[in-house]
Amino acid sequence: MTIEPTTTEIITTGTAERTLAADRATLHLRVSVTDANREDAVRRAAELHAALVRRAEALVDAGDAERFEADPLTTSSSSWEQDGSRRTEHYAGASVRALLLRLDLVGELTAELATTGVDPSVEWRLSDEVRRSVESELRGEAVADARARAEDYAAAIGTTLGAVLEVREPGSAGGSGGAAFADARFARAAAPAVVVTEGQLEVSASVTLVFRSA
Repeated sequence: MTIEPTTTEIITTGTAERTLAADRATLHLRVSVTDANREDAVRRAAELHAALVRRAEALVDAGDAERFEADPLTTSSSSWEQDGSRRTEHYAGASVRALLLRLDLVGELTAELATTGVDPSVEWRLSDEVRRSVESELRGEAVADARARAEDYAAAIGTTLGAVLEVREPGSAGGSGGAAFADARFARAAAPAVVVTEGQLEVSASVTLVFRSA
């Protein structure tokens, strides 16, 4: 009777992270007007919205913003009973988003626009080129971290690492004998995540490797 040698699977998760300064900022600018008179609400909102569009166009023309998007005006109304009478309030609003290249203008613009009845918020971003480069590097670092952990475990149990059986990203189904990718656009498996703080982004990657022991 021949006893087949047994193999052990070693499963480890590797991570990598990096904190980067944002090189883009999206200004989200919202105008909203409420009034008992619908025409007045629409007129005031349209004026504010048109001023925002002109400001965004000027930023693009000056090279301070890459592009902008303007949503159409939306309206709604609500009615309720108060003190025995029917009251109606009309709402009109719209949004403009501008992708800024000059981050030194963020504070100045948000302060300026807030005084005009605009509700501004900022979303810090990385350019596509920088993001792709960093994510690729972090995936490689996460894979190396997972392999180093697996080598430690293999040494501890007196064996060596064999072939990689699976590559899993967080949230992927996983499967025997192949690699699972959470996003088919990426050639290397390790899921990036982004945590945003003011002016900075923490980018991280995580990957789980399943090895066969040699």
